[in-house]
Amino acid sequence: MYQAITVKLLGATNHKPARMVVRAQAGRKIVSNKIELNTESNVIAAAKAYAAEKKWGGLWQGGCDYRGDYVFTCSRRLDSHQFMITD
Repeated sequence: MYQAITVKLLGATNHKPARMVVRAQAGRKIVSNKIELNTESNVIAAAKAYAAEKKWGGLWQGGCDYRGDYVFTCSRRLDSHQFMITD
């Protein structure tokens, strides 16, 4: 079953660099930011990697919730394990 994917940005601390928590009902994963990508590209890359790990291919739509976290939902399943974002 497909689930919504939420990506929360975590700032850097004295001991750890900036990172993201990617979660769904299926579990959570902490992902490091890639310095060469901007925030939106980092969030999409993290959600895409999580969906690929769970073998959730499809047409995904995303946006921000009231807390400022990014949320992606699958609007249409595809046979391939492709992750596509629409505006």
